[in-house]
Amino acid sequence: GEDPILSGIEPLSGHTLFSRVLPAAAGPAAPKATATDLLWLRQGDRNSMAIERIDPLSGRSHTVVPIADSLLVELGLRAEVLHQALLFPQELAADQERIYLKAEPPMSTGPAGAVALRKDGSVAWRWTGNPGVRLMLAHRGDHVVLAEGLPLFAHNQTTRQGDHNRVLVLAAASGEVLRELPIGAEFMVRNWQRGTWDTPAPAALIGEDTDPRSGDRRVVCIGIDDGVPTFVEPFGAQEDDMVQIGRAHV
Repeated sequence: GEDPILSGIEPLSGHTLFSRVLPAAAGPAAPKATATDLLWLRQGDRNSMAIERIDPLSGRSHTVVPIADSLLVELGLRAEVLHQALLFPQELAADQERIYLKAEPPMSTGPAGAVALRKDGSVAWRWTGNPGVRLMLAHRGDHVVLAEGLPLFAHNQTTRQGDHNRVLVLAAASGEVLRELPIGAEFMVRNWQRGTWDTPAPAALIGEDTDPRSGDRRVVCIGIDDGVPTFVEPFGAQEDDMVQIGRAHV
């Protein structure tokens, strides 16, 4: 098929700001929108991988951040697999200084992990989690939030073991762990989801898990912004009951 075309359209007038071809052979996945630019995961030099930062107003590339082959090896990722992973860019995150990406099974052969890349591709920090668990990554201001131990799908909770499940809030600049909350099995995030659009983390991440001692379902809230409370509270429902999160201002 033909290569996709990336177009920028002014929403009020419908005026086309730019139109640009994104060769599918270089990167078939749709770019990920952030607050300041578009992140296009594509092939870099010598068939390695890179993330191109595209200005959403002009369509021009202003930075190409290389992903070193040695880093992919450390993360348990393969360039050829990453190149064809159409959903992988949805969980990229970025600010003006760094791009944040994660590694998790089944795509990664190593433990769950996250890394922050500077504009030149050097590693600002790296966080390593536990083997065999899935990982959520989201960004908000000066913080990065990680949730370790999520099921592959909402209704595919094949394990009840929550020994390694936890939610962490890291400093975006340094990777320092600011807050950590152990959680139970079958943890489900209820007020955030990945997407091709800009998806910053909320001020407080809210979800539900299973108490490892009693088996009861619990509401889990971890404050991402400073001053927002963190707590775990049972709500006494059966396993198949769901928590509905309203449009709270968090």
